[in-house]
Amino acid sequence: DVLVTRDENGRILNVFFTMAGRCTARAQIDPEAVKAQIANKSFNEAIEYLRTRVDIAPNTVPDVIFSPDWMWQMPVLPIRITLIIQENPQ
Repeated sequence: DVLVTRDENGRILNVFFTMAGRCTARAQIDPEAVKAQIANKSFNEAIEYLRTRVDIAPNTVPDVIFSPDWMWQMPVLPIRITLIIQENPQ
């Protein structure tokens, strides 16, 4: 729909119309910053940080895999942490 207003001489004063748009927004994750924040943290602290401070898909829990499996906390050095970031297909 378009609405045009004119003055008494027929000159156009205003044109009003409806416009719509759509966009997709994606989170920007800095892997090095995330690794620095979870380094030397316990398993639970690392998961909590990822759940609350990193923009992940709603109602998801990040997977943290320790290798070797007898480890009880994140490595002290961020360089020893590997992040795998998967995009949400939506």
